[in-house]
Amino acid sequence: MTSAVIQNAQPEARPFVYDDINRDSNQIRLLRILRPNATSEVQSEIFHTNLDDNPTYKALSYTWGSPADPRHGINLNGCHFEVRENLWHALRRFQAGNVAPVIWIDAICINQSSDNERNHQVAKMKRIYEQATEVVVWLGISYGGSDLAIKFAKELYDYRNSVSWVTQRFSMPDIKLALQALGDLLAREYWYRIWIVQEVTVAQRIV
Repeated sequence: MTSAVIQNAQPEARPFVYDDINRDSNQIRLLRILRPNATSEVQSEIFHTNLDDNPTYKALSYTWGSPADPRHGINLNGCHFEVRENLWHALRRFQAGNVAPVIWIDAICINQSSDNERNHQVAKMKRIYEQATEVVVWLGISYGGSDLAIKFAKELYDYRNSVSWVTQRFSMPDIKLALQALGDLLAREYWYRIWIVQEVTVAQRIV
């Protein structure tokens, strides 16, 4: 069986090992993405908290991708941890922001090698997304006409009660390009996930 390609590996760093979640409580883990250092590796730390304490955090809605996708190493509590490529791009985007966010991401905040923990945490996912200050929708890296599609969709919403805005702001060739780009964006894998119904509909705010 062909294994996924591992990139940015740091063989000198020991593998990350999870501390157990208290499954008799509403305990979860949250990820804090740190400011970048001299290396290109994503720097982060993970910690335990309890939903009953109303922690402030964001939650990520995204796709895992294929098991065959390349994997990238990140620094998690000073240890080596591997994530798939789509999530790695999202983490890099967060790290480039002005504020280092605290965020819940299932692939990192749940010990995926523990069936008991995974079942315990999945049962709390509705509440996790409900309590997040905002749900960040990550559709993937920008390519093709995705930037145009998002701009067009935003203007469709902003001017939804006006008929004349289309001819004022877009020529017919531009409209055709924008509609094609919007169609391509809506064909991305993200929209075919059943879980997005729960993640998005319960969100206080979506970005």
